[in-house]
Amino acid sequence: MSQIPAPEVDASLIDSSPLGTRSPGASRFSGIKVDSLSKTFNPPLLYRKAGQSKSKVVALKDFSLDIVAGEAMGVIGPNGAGKTTLMGCLLGFLHPDSGSVLIDGLPPNSLPIKEIIGYLPERLNFDSWMTAKRFVTHHHELSYQPEESREKDVEDLLNAVGLDQKKWDLPLGNFSRGMLQRVGLAQALVGKPKYLFLDEPASGVDPGGVLAVRQVLRDLKAKGMTIVLNSHQLDQIEKICDRVAFVKGGRLEALEDLVDTDTNRREIAIKFKSNPELMPSKEALQDIALSCQSELSELNYFVAHFTVSNNDSLSQLIKMLVNKDYPVLEVIPQSNRLERYFKEENA
Repeated sequence: MSQIPAPEVDASLIDSSPLGTRSPGASRFSGIKVDSLSKTFNPPLLYRKAGQSKSKVVALKDFSLDIVAGEAMGVIGPNGAGKTTLMGCLLGFLHPDSGSVLIDGLPPNSLPIKEIIGYLPERLNFDSWMTAKRFVTHHHELSYQPEESREKDVEDLLNAVGLDQKKWDLPLGNFSRGMLQRVGLAQALVGKPKYLFLDEPASGVDPGGVLAVRQVLRDLKAKGMTIVLNSHQLDQIEKICDRVAFVKGGRLEALEDLVDTDTNRREIAIKFKSNPELMPSKEALQDIALSCQSELSELNYFVAHFTVSNNDSLSQLIKMLVNKDYPVLEVIPQSNRLERYFKEENA
């Protein structure tokens, strides 16, 4: 399988100008403010007819979150946690029962805000007869983008998301799920948004495409775009986002700062050179681990598994092993730091 080179995003794809320059009278507040958001739904008609449930379904309950302009915020949680409802409220598709959402000080369904947001939904439903280039061109027209730069803008967007140029003039009905995701991302970037909302952007994308999408989002964030990313792919979240909101039962259960790398206890594996004469004993590894506030959990041939308390513990562990001339070859993280939320939930 051919790998797609990581695309570089042109700065012209982003309009990071403050809202006040686009709409007179707008608030100076820059960012997304979610304040005490609650949302309920009536139970499905099938249940109501059967008399099984008359109570409303609570999707969000007293949910508050501030998203700083220019950061990438990940949203994770189990199925039914309220993530999709939260995304709908942020975009103005759903009206909360109580609480509020403000983007740059204005409601998300106001016209000035609609001009500065881009959105890629999880479920894509494109006109199958349109070609990729025609589809993005059509949305360029709908967004009132300059006609004189239309062709170049569309080509820049398709290149940015890594869509093979040979596919540009093919009908979307012939596209794979991964190819459609790239077209959808290009469409979401058409209006040069200040805020980008993504619902499972790498769903169905091949490994090369995942890398390409990841690089696009990193470049956009580096150039000032605010990104809200809802995904079950924890590895993708960790590599892109600055902070992560863990949602459960309609509430904000935890807020993880990924910029701060000194995290809680985690598992790592240390691989040694496959030389029995140089390999430390299990007892020696246990003593070293104990002195570094760590724990040897398993020794499997030439690979030792440890649980470390934090970054300092990990550094001390590696330093002591190297100082004793043990042949350390590689240190391998054994779990994504976000996995612990789901482990705790299932414990």
